Amino acid sequence: MPLNTIQIAEAIIDAGAEQADLEYTLALVMTSGPARQQGFQRPLIKLLIARGAKFKDDSFLSSLGHRERDAVAAVLEMGVPVSVTVAAGMGR
Repeated sequence: MPLNTIQIAEAIIDAGAEQADLEYTLALVMTSGPARQQGFQRPLIKLLIARGAKFKDDSFLSSLGHRERDAVAAVLEMGVPVSVTVAAGMGR
């Protein structure tokens, strides 16, 4: 991923990204090992949610299925409620 990934995401959002695109991108970021490995996963999650991406519960399941527990933790830290399934998947 390019070093200016966050700035690229901001520019795309500012240019008028659709709500559905924000939510789809959030789901992709939450399952992205490369985004996590390069340090972009948490900042992108925070950016997308702050800019209006609505969280969908199946994104939790996809993230847990990809073993991206830190992505789930990042969303939970932003105040998204924990379901029983997510709590189990996170070992809570």
